[in-house]
Formats: sequence, C-alpha cells, structure tokens
Amino acid sequence: ALRMPAAALLTVPRAARSEVGRAALGSRALRGEAISAQAIMYLALIDGLHRPESFWHPWLRLLPRSFTDPLWWSEDERGRLLAGTQAAHDAARHERQLRDVYGGLFPALSEELPDLFPAARYTFDAFRWARSALASRSFAEDALSTALSPAGADSADSAVVVRVDEPLSAEERARLRHDCPAFMCPLLDFTNHGVDTTVRVGVLGSGDPAARDGGSVGLLVEGGVAAGGEVMNNYGKCRTNLQFLLGYGFCCPDNSADTLPIKLGVPPDVASSGIKQGAFARSGLRLDEVHELSRSTPLPKRLLASLRILLSSEKALARAAREAGAGPLKKAARGDAGQAAAATHTAFLDVVCQPLPPAKSASASTELDVLDAVRQQLLQKKRALPGVASNLQSLAERNSAHYRQGQAEVLDAALQAIKRAEREWCAQHGVSLEEDGAEEAGEEEEGERDGEVDP
Repeated sequence: ALRMPAAALLTVPRAARSEVGRAALGSRALRGEAISAQAIMYLALIDGLHRPESFWHPWLRLLPRSFTDPLWWSEDERGRLLAGTQAAHDAARHERQLRDVYGGLFPALSEELPDLFPAARYTFDAFRWARSALASRSFAEDALSTALSPAGADSADSAVVVRVDEPLSAEERARLRHDCPAFMCPLLDFTNHGVDTTVRVGVLGSGDPAARDGGSVGLLVEGGVAAGGEVMNNYGKCRTNLQFLLGYGFCCPDNSADTLPIKLGVPPDVASSGIKQGAFARSGLRLDEVHELSRSTPLPKRLLASLRILLSSEKALARAAREAGAGPLKKAARGDAGQAAAATHTAFLDVVCQPLPPAKSASASTELDVLDAVRQQLLQKKRALPGVASNLQSLAERNSAHYRQGQAEVLDAALQAIKRAEREWCAQHGVSLEEDGAEEAGEEEEGERDGEVDP
C-alpha cells in the first residue's frame, strides 16, 4: 500500500487549530457568524504555502500554482466553450459562492490582524487557488473510519488504532459551518486518475492500543502495481464529466456516467391550481426536482410522471386520486392530509407513472403530448449546446469538447427513446402516429412553456 503517516494529514480540526484557524474563529470582527469549514481549510492552505515555518509548507510548495477547472478559465473561454450547458451555470454558481465566502472573511481579517492576514497574500485569487487545491486533491473523510489490513483487504477485525484528531470542541463546532467532509493527504494526493483502476483508501494502525498518531493512511490498488508502474487512483467510477471538470479540471472521453440535468418550471396554471399542487404533494414529486437523463435511463420515470400531472386536466387528476384512494388533492396541497398522505403516496405515484391513455375528448392530453413535451425541452437544449470544433488546441477546448460530446450523446439517446416510446404506445392503442402529427405540432409551443429548463 502507498501510505502516509496520519500525523501528516491536513484535516478540518487541524486547520481550525492552526494559528490562522484559531485567529479566524476567535476574530472579534467575525463574532456571531458561523465560518465555513472549507474557508478554514483555505486559510490553512494559503498560510502553509507562503510561510516556510508551516508544517505543511514542504508539501504545499510542490503543488501547482494554477489549475484547469473552469474557475480558472477566462470569461471568453467560458462563454465560448460552455454556453448553454449545466457546466456554465455551475461554474458561475461556484464562483459566486466562493466570492461570498471570501467576502465574509476579508477585508475584515486583514484589517483586524494585518500581520497574520496580510492583504497582499489573502486575495480572492489565493482563495481560488486553495479552493481548487482542496477540490482536486482531497479525500472523503469516510476513509478515516475505514480499516485496511496490511495485506490489502478490508478487515473488520483488524486492530487498527488511529486517532487522527481530537474531536472538535463544542465551541469549535458552534463556530464552524460543517461543509467540508474531506481531508488532504500529502503524497497520496499526487496519484492520477485511472479509469479502470479500483482502489481503497483507509487507515492502517500501528498495532499499539495506546497509539494516538502512530498509524497511517493508505491507498490500496486492487490487483497490485507492476514493478516500475505508476500507482494510480480512481476519483470516482460514477462521476460525470461535469463533476470531473468542475472538481478536477479534466474530462474523460466516452464517459458512460455522463448525465443531462433537466428541471421543470412552474407554469401559471399549476401555481393557481390547488388540485395540481395537491397531485405533486400526494405523489411525492417536486417541480423543483432535477431529473438526470443518462444513456442507461434516457427518460426518467419521475420526469414523465411530473409532466403527466402538468398536462392532465384537474378533473382527470381528481378522478385518478379517488381511484387510487388518495383522497381530495386540494387538502394535500394545503397539507391537511396528515398521515393519509404517506399512506396513499405509493398508490397515487404508481398511477401517474403509467402512460396516459388515448384522449376521450379533443382537449384531453395523451401520452404523445407528454413525450412531445420532453422532446421540445431536449431540442431546446440541443440548439443551445455549442458544437465541437475540429481544431482543438487548448486544454480547455479539449476538455469542454469531451463534456459537450457526452451531453450530445445523452440528448440523442433520449430523443431515440422518445421515438421508441411513441411507436410502442401507438401500437398498443391502435393509433397512427402520422395522424397525430398536427396535434403534436400544436402542442409544441405549450410543451416549451410547461417545460422551462433551468440549466
């Protein structure tokens, strides 16, 4: 196993008890406000990078001074390479959040303690560096409670005795906002991502029951590593390219885990309809829910169920609720149903998860309308998705191309799934898809209104 003494870790408790951590938590200017645990880690990283006396300075001075995630791209690059994508939305959100965290600490700390927090050192760019270092090089804190045997297999009976930190005190817990379930480990953080690599990270004890810091954190590669080979890590087998890009600054070609997020808007007729609001409440569906489309699940059941509620008439929903034993939907919207809601949740959800039948009147919606509403959202997404240029020179261009290609492939898979679902529904009900063409075209505009996408 590749291992590092547990005493070398940078954890939230250790960052909080560092000189800069104690000063921030004890600051008079910041009294009354909970401080982000991530921000405390940022302070320790910046301090360790610039101050040779820091315990972590020899490690931190080896880290890159810049990173490749979109927070380091120019506005032109973001606009040109990510326009119309979830990555553009999330990168902007991450930067806003980082500026908010930074603004909550500075210039207050620099004005109160200028010798410890010199303004020229604790800039927003320094915070951005620390954020990217933590995001791309940290490990989940769950690893600190995972025991690894020296032979490389998990061992529940192993006598692992590693106390990495003293627990946070009640005062420290009260002062911190616990938004950093991670730690950093020198040496192990230099391992690269291997798509086909399977690893486990955990603690290996010293065997001394009285040991406090005598253990180590290890990274075990299943199957071992050939002599002279590189020790690889795996940053997450189920991570999407969106997560890789924002967290690590790279994308994997042909990433099968890629997803396309869709969130429905709130049409005016739903905002004013107690029955439709009750249908969402009773079924456990939410209009603000983010639906993740993927190659394996191109049409999520909950997305289709939500659209069936949006497109069904109040009369049809009320009848379906009665038949499912769900009770009056208006009461569910007001929250009057109490425990009855939980009892009927599954039955009513099962109803709205079933395809709509053929229309009994000209104004009634069918499953073809539901599928077309999804299609219009997907086509809107596809039109907004930037194309992939053939001449990719910069790393940002290549990474964004991998990301956009994955989005396009999920879109195509979903559009093909819609065609299959339409053919199956028409065959089941003896309906000619061609004859419904005019009706589908008429529903297109309404579908766009009902399915507004928040990227």
